[in-house]
Amino acid sequence: TGGAWTNAANWSGGTLPVSGDEVVISSNQSAPITAIPGLSLNNLTVSGNCSFEGPPSSSSLTVQGKFTLSPGFSLSLNNKITLLFGAASKAVISGLLSTSNDIICNSDIAIGPDGIINGSGRFTLNAGAILRIGSVNGITLGNVAVGNIQTTGARTYNAGANYVYNG
Repeated sequence: TGGAWTNAANWSGGTLPVSGDEVVISSNQSAPITAIPGLSLNNLTVSGNCSFEGPPSSSSLTVQGKFTLSPGFSLSLNNKITLLFGAASKAVISGLLSTSNDIICNSDIAIGPDGIINGSGRFTLNAGAILRIGSVNGITLGNVAVGNIQTTGARTYNAGANYVYNG
């Protein structure tokens, strides 16, 4: 469990995920998943605790369809990995999503009452995107990070985005 993304032996059926695929991580990983290449996935479902470690240079992981982080689980994005939600993506975050780089949202992102985005990285919600907030503490821009989005890097909420408070 864990190991290089680029090693087909680490994947069910021995098939390496490539752009356009649906990736499901359904169990806790005992070691980081490393060498994450730049990919544009159709769907990504995380139902186990895991850490993604990028290559030495920066890498973008784009989700064009559905992104799901199940309740009680965590996904850590480390070492220059940017997570980008494409324009048609639907993200549902019910667990802990931690980043040391960037999370960029161009679509619909729903964060449940127990969902949190945190870490030293940045969060950007672009024009036309929808942020569905589930925390009773909402979101903040200042130095104190509370609510659903708690990154200590810049938190940018575009005025052209839509906001729905479900807390």
